[in-house]
Amino acid sequence: LYKDEDSRVTVNPHAGQKVAIVYPNTYFVGMSNLGLHIIYEEINLRNDSVCERIFLPEKKELEAYDKTKTPLMSVETQRPMHQFDVVAFDVTFEMDYFHIPLIDRKSVV
Repeated sequence: LYKDEDSRVTVNPHAGQKVAIVYPNTYFVGMSNLGLHIIYEEINLRNDSVCERIFLPEKKELEAYDKTKTPLMSVETQRPMHQFDVVAFDVTFEMDYFHIPLIDRKSVV
């Protein structure tokens, strides 16, 4: 998905503080959220931080994650969620709160 994006944000994977912004729904739902884009861009404009995004996989993909015991990873560098210094959640819809425990179990935090 990342290679298909037209992004003006440059991600420096070697920056000091690694921040994951987690949207507790699928990529296609999360990418329609303007707040997610703003936070992502603002953190990546800093020289001392890098922000990467993590989304809940689609149901079919989630089954594959379960079978292989693969942790949730960022879109940009495929870094597992538990390797970030800061994990922040962007929750827009109340029903997405129910996805947070699932994300927690899948992330090996």
